Amino acid sequence: MSAKPFVFDTDVLIIGGGFSGSWAALTARQHVENVLIVDKGPRDWGGLGGMSGGDMIVKQPEFAAKDLVEELVYYYDGLCEQDVLEEILNQSYERFKDYEKMGHEFARDDSGRLMSIPQRGLELMRYYFYHPYGKGGAHTTQILNAELQRLNVQRIGRIEITDLVKDGDAVSGAVGFHAQSGTPCLFRAKAVILAAHNGGWKGSYLLNTCAGEGAALAYGAGASLRNMERAQAVRVGRADRDAPLRRALPQRRRRGFHAPLFPEARSQGRPALQRARHGL
Repeated sequence: MSAKPFVFDTDVLIIGGGFSGSWAALTARQHVENVLIVDKGPRDWGGLGGMSGGDMIVKQPEFAAKDLVEELVYYYDGLCEQDVLEEILNQSYERFKDYEKMGHEFARDDSGRLMSIPQRGLELMRYYFYHPYGKGGAHTTQILNAELQRLNVQRIGRIEITDLVKDGDAVSGAVGFHAQSGTPCLFRAKAVILAAHNGGWKGSYLLNTCAGEGAALAYGAGASLRNMERAQAVRVGRADRDAPLRRALPQRRRRGFHAPLFPEARSQGRPALQRARHGL
């Protein structure tokens, strides 16, 4: 006998309970009453971010986002989604201030100046690290969960979402199952935010444990995939089912580990970088 499905109704359904899903929920809660997060892991575990150091790459006010993006273009020998990365960087300082207001402590020197570590040998791409160093992922999860609880955002763990539900061209919910009991689950929502999978400029190690079903859900629903240039995923499921996704997310092979096409630009500074970008 089939188990009776669980049915949930909400204003906004957020699939993925990591840091991005938590921030999506906090933003949605500013506009609607009922927000629900579902995640395949334990409730409030924090996703992959919960296992991080809690550090943050931030465009501080004294820098221009276009200069940071320029470094990434050099780093990758080109970058398609430059407008997406620039927007993320432009918003990063506001999130940084939000974290500090919540009690997340970033390291400062004796004069009170923020301490940072340059990334991949670049000048402006820096991360600002949590104090004490290496312990911030758990603390970030803790303060985000406290804010979700304060705003009465509902969270359910152990839910594996298998498909998005569409009403015409609009996504109106999702279906899945409880990972421990196997009970089917139906979620009906006025809006759905997919905050699973990962994307960004540091694909060399941030994506190595990402199963990829978030991108598969979006692709199956007909969504346009952006900021996926460096995306990788652990292969799961049947080869015949995953083949369309593999074709949709081609992998770019590079020489060595992010080896620049113009290595002289690294040693000669920004003028050489400008010449290299224009083929001079």
